[in-house]
Amino acid sequence: MRIFYSATCVDFGDRLSLVSLGLVRDDGQMYYAVNKALSAANVRADRRLRDTVAPHLPWRPTHPDRLNHQHADVKDPRRIAAEVSAFLSAAPDPELWSWDAARPHLLLDHLLGRFDAWPAGLPEWTTSLRQEVLRLGLGAQDRPAHGGRPHHALDDAEYYRLLADRVDIAAVAGVPEAVRVEGGVR
Repeated sequence: MRIFYSATCVDFGDRLSLVSLGLVRDDGQMYYAVNKALSAANVRADRRLRDTVAPHLPWRPTHPDRLNHQHADVKDPRRIAAEVSAFLSAAPDPELWSWDAARPHLLLDHLLGRFDAWPAGLPEWTTSLRQEVLRLGLGAQDRPAHGGRPHHALDDAEYYRLLADRVDIAAVAGVPEAVRVEGGVR
């Protein structure tokens, strides 16, 4: 079963710190969490996070510079790790999919710990949807509309599920060699 996920993070250059994580399985089950240990100052200091991710995080109404630790989505990293492990373990023959596979996979690796501690049967890689879209020459016109809140980890993961369905159709149908894609002709 395919599991699509999106992870947002603070990038310190030498390490990544989880901000939020959304997972969607092919069976429709979903999971979303925000890191309780998150530093709001680090999110606000990163222009990309401040402008795109921060608006979706559950901030305290009376202190908009602090996470609302009472919100159900805000969880301790150890709890997130346990819940994600259980979510992934519940999927038969799991496949991990994300838009850009490298960074989300590093975050998942950091969250779950050593590979030998990962749930049994979970692959040690994530398939890149971006790579598949480029390989098949799918342009923006071939992709579904996002439909949710872009840069919200759960909505992005659901979008990746819908996009993968389009990738599947294109892979079966085949596409012409010279198809316009973002950035030029392949």
